[in-house]
Amino acid sequence: MQNQTQLYFVNHSKEQAQKVGYPTFNNCNHYLVDMSHLDSGTDDYMNTISIKLPNGNFATLCVMQTSKDETCIDAKFHGENIAEHRVYAMGGGEGRDTNVWNKNIYALIAKANEIQE
Repeated sequence: MQNQTQLYFVNHSKEQAQKVGYPTFNNCNHYLVDMSHLDSGTDDYMNTISIKLPNGNFATLCVMQTSKDETCIDAKFHGENIAEHRVYAMGGGEGRDTNVWNKNIYALIAKANEIQE
């Protein structure tokens, strides 16, 4: 596949997102982005999305297809007035959820059971 030069973010309601085949996370608006062009064998295996927030801070998300069966998202907060930040790690089982405080970057990694072609 050729390198994609533009990503288009389209605002959808939860119901609209589901109608076009995207999973939903909560009841707020969903910005749908097709990044299926990412290819671990090319220079276009990762892209960073920089988000400006109402309080003047920023969040960046770097989406990487690190191998054919592994995807990674790095998240980072930016801003002069950030007092603290944390990630609440859920899903560890009863009593094993945890807070991760004031790290510079957070990485989420998912490995596929099967590769969808």
